Amino acid sequence: MKIAITATGTGLDAAVDPRFGRCACFVLVDRESGAVETVANPFQDAAGGAGTQTAQWVVNQGVDAVLTGQCGPKATAVIEDAEEPRERPPFSFSVFFKSKTFDLLFVGVFWLVALWLAAHALGQTLFEILTAVSGPLLLLYAVFVLLYFFLFKFFLGETLGDRLFRPRE
Repeated sequence: MKIAITATGTGLDAAVDPRFGRCACFVLVDRESGAVETVANPFQDAAGGAGTQTAQWVVNQGVDAVLTGQCGPKATAVIEDAEEPRERPPFSFSVFFKSKTFDLLFVGVFWLVALWLAAHALGQTLFEILTAVSGPLLLLYAVFVLLYFFLFKFFLGETLGDRLFRPRE
């Protein structure tokens, strides 16, 4: 990962320059190799468009992150447009079917364990509870499934089945 830091001077000891397009220089840090390089901002004295020109220059340097005080909206847009989108794997119905089947069975096992514990606490068998109130219990299972899918998709972006059956890189 390569980081560009706007600086008032050279080296890592220099203060961070709060201006992006008109900063004195950039300290380029490569986190993998540990290399540190100070480069003068070629657009510091530009008549106009210093922010966008500097942003394009930073993108051309292969920088992954920028540390600065303030970056204008046009320069920010140039940097954000340069980010590479992550590729999504192609859709596979078999993977989708396996992952959703796993999710339904996973919730079903927890539902049956919860019913067994409730039956044990009431001094009955699991089958007695299932036959006595089968309609409301199916509704409870549906609520568990919906809650499971909502919570996993909302907070993690994927369910356990999606994570388990997605294609490996």
